[in-house]
Amino acid sequence: MKSMIINTGYPRLGAILLSTLLLCSMAGCASKGKQPKAMPPTPSFGPPKIIQMRDIGAIAPTGNSVADMASDGNIYPGEWLAIEGKFIAESQFQIDGQTLVPAHLAANAMLVRVPAGLSPVKLHKLVLSNAHGTATKEFHTRHYIAATDTDENRLHFLRTDPATRGYIEMDSAYGMELTQKRALLSQISPSHGFLYSFGIISKEKVSKEKVSREKASKENTATGTGMAYKVSLQTIHLAAAGMPAVIDETEITLSSQPTSVSMDDKGRLVLLGARDLVFIDVSEETHPKIMAKLALPATSGKELYMDALFLNQGKHLALMETTQNRLLIYDIADLARPALVAQQRVYPKADMPMLVDILADPARSNRFWVLAGANLRILDEQLRDLYSRVMDGSQADEAHEVSEQLIAFEFEDGALIQGKTLDLPENFVPFFGISGPDKRLYVSGFNGEFLDFKTLTLDMALVKNMFLSLVNTVQFGRILAIDPESGQIQNQAQGLGLYYHLDYMPDLGPVYALYKLSGKMFAPFVKVKWGIGVSSRGTFSIRDGSANSIFPPYSVGYISLQ
Repeated sequence: MKSMIINTGYPRLGAILLSTLLLCSMAGCASKGKQPKAMPPTPSFGPPKIIQMRDIGAIAPTGNSVADMASDGNIYPGEWLAIEGKFIAESQFQIDGQTLVPAHLAANAMLVRVPAGLSPVKLHKLVLSNAHGTATKEFHTRHYIAATDTDENRLHFLRTDPATRGYIEMDSAYGMELTQKRALLSQISPSHGFLYSFGIISKEKVSKEKVSREKASKENTATGTGMAYKVSLQTIHLAAAGMPAVIDETEITLSSQPTSVSMDDKGRLVLLGARDLVFIDVSEETHPKIMAKLALPATSGKELYMDALFLNQGKHLALMETTQNRLLIYDIADLARPALVAQQRVYPKADMPMLVDILADPARSNRFWVLAGANLRILDEQLRDLYSRVMDGSQADEAHEVSEQLIAFEFEDGALIQGKTLDLPENFVPFFGISGPDKRLYVSGFNGEFLDFKTLTLDMALVKNMFLSLVNTVQFGRILAIDPESGQIQNQAQGLGLYYHLDYMPDLGPVYALYKLSGKMFAPFVKVKWGIGVSSRGTFSIRDGSANSIFPPYSVGYISLQ
């Protein structure tokens, strides 16, 4: 490199100029070219920002790559949301005012779970907030309606859609189904991300030697039945991409016919049999575990326990035995030693089954309601003759008087106390009852005046008149809405159908399994379709049913709502 020499003729001046140039070049003060912009320091904290929100199913992810997680764009209750953004790890997460507990997924990504109880219709809002500001994201949720179809060994699913009439997606109404042998009962999981479905695999006689061994080891939960019912418990992932999917199956053995299922808010589920029950832990939702079994009091050998209900935040369990019209209360604080602490016959003088169902009180956890009337859910030949005599008036006595009622009971200080009674419409044959979020009681059933109890066939003269009437004036099948305080009754649904098991979904109203009737004045008069009814939309006829389906005893199916 050539040296630069400045010759000014004045040695001292040249030295000064040279020094000035060197200093200027070192300080970056060249006279030509743009000056580099000074970059502000990167902030360590700021208002949150949501870059992406992705639904990834109800099963907690094992990896941390959001892009690799399956998603179908539909958000369900109980489903995990992967949220990517800035300054979100230090933020508070809320959906519709409910504070959530987030989990770290990866750098700049967090996990939150969609809570249960959201409306299937309204727009929901995710809010992230910290000391510097907030970020929001709005979304709708989709929800499944699940109906067991015992006759066809299937579970049918309907899916909600807030953008359609009646809020039910029509494409899902006739195509979403899973197979399960003798699908019978179902229960939504605590998070609402899963469904537990119970079906009967087999029914076998148990040898006397095996019964004796089981009695000695205290493993036989209802001695003396001589039967073993093998029950399949399927765990179904409701937030799976595309449609629900079975992810686990557990086998449970009861020694009596399964009759109902109930769950408390601690993740304990009870599967009730006619004379025994089993407690199941579903706190780890994808892997149910049997906790304990219990033999139920049986003195006559004809006992039939039909319903169970948790009371007092899961401290007690109420049972309904229908052949003797009894209520029993168990203390279940210690499942290893459940204690029978109270029992009562509701109709001491009655000589026929009068208890139909029990349902929670909308306001108090130690209070429940008993649904009473002609119990056609369990009708056999002996009861058929009895009901025939009772209904035609030839056996009208105190022991055989049918009362269509709702009766309140409270369990307090170790005692079962009977409260107020609400009368139902005369000749109303009840099936099931539930408590709605609007604090009303809902009861399904039909008008008994259409049924000839002598032959258990439809009264054809009444049927002809029924089909000549306008559909919206016909009251064969009915869903009643009852105010428990005033006793006021309204028809929530009515029409040409047999309305059976029901549940309640916010903004959609009662949802129920049904046999729908259609026909005309001339033979064959009546056609029957099995399906699902949704108060906001109407009824869905899914398959053909037998004409005998509308006569007791009934096997219509059970409803569960996500």
